[in-house]
Amino acid sequence: MSEHSSPVARVQRWLLRQIPAADGAVIGSFEPDGRPRYAYPEIAGYALSWLAWLQSCADPAWSLPRRAAAVGVWLQHWLDSDLRTRPSPGAAADWRNQGLFAFDLAMILRGVAAARSASLMGCAEAKALTAGLAAQLVRLLDNHGELMPVLVTGDRLPDRWSTRSGPYQAKVGAALLLAQRQLTIPAVLTRAADQLLRDAATQIAGPIHTDSAHAALYALEGIAQGVALEALPEATLVLLRQRLDDLAQAPGMASHERHDVLAQWVRLARLYCPDHPRLPELIVRLEQAVTDTGALPFAQLQGDPGPCTWAALFCHQALNPQTMAMEHCI
Repeated sequence: MSEHSSPVARVQRWLLRQIPAADGAVIGSFEPDGRPRYAYPEIAGYALSWLAWLQSCADPAWSLPRRAAAVGVWLQHWLDSDLRTRPSPGAAADWRNQGLFAFDLAMILRGVAAARSASLMGCAEAKALTAGLAAQLVRLLDNHGELMPVLVTGDRLPDRWSTRSGPYQAKVGAALLLAQRQLTIPAVLTRAADQLLRDAATQIAGPIHTDSAHAALYALEGIAQGVALEALPEATLVLLRQRLDDLAQAPGMASHERHDVLAQWVRLARLYCPDHPRLPELIVRLEQAVTDTGALPFAQLQGDPGPCTWAALFCHQALNPQTMAMEHCI
């Protein structure tokens, strides 16, 4: 099989066709016929981080600065408008549009920092986005200076892992500390970020009690990035490896797995458990999930759930043969 027909090459081509959409948005997922379901600001943040990571091996024809600039303009418009979690097209009635999530804002802020660091975004544009994102994050600080997971902006939110505090917020903390390297972040937010990482490191000392392997892997990604930033001790990686092994046996790794979860596990295992006995099998399973067009369905389910952009982003990094530091994992 040639390099250009490999799963990782196909995924990269698909992502470069989709990021960004004509208006600068990043579409979260698509109908099976290719129609966009909704734009997703959080995934726009991931896309900026991915474009910055891709810059190290970029072909000028990919026009990465143009892509990042378009995403930045769209994000600024989003910040200046109604801040819906899943704006148009579609998803107007999505329950997520009733809240403002710290996780989403942190992933966007980290993406802005990555794009600025890779010279894919101008100083003025990055500064404006940073100010707007930081102002929204400050709204999520409670009376003790701790970062709440979500600010309810509409009707009551359902009880889900993403609406509760939990170890997955380690990824929020790590994102803010990573962004601080490049951007000016208010001290109240960096203090809250440190606390999120310390709390998560304590919480993963035992089994992670969560209703989502996706959230558990977010926790481990944040922990790993916290260690890379020297915000957590190196010994924390022992716990990370234990929890990663636990998740290898979780239902999310069964034949009907979500492909974003599968890609998250493979990416972490390649970095921290390269000799894990399940890794070769799960790499093959992830490769087989990539379609001929390079799209990656959200999950292996009966019927076509349609391509998922964030699953494809995670997959591209998980399957990419390049050596990758944890701080570049989106």
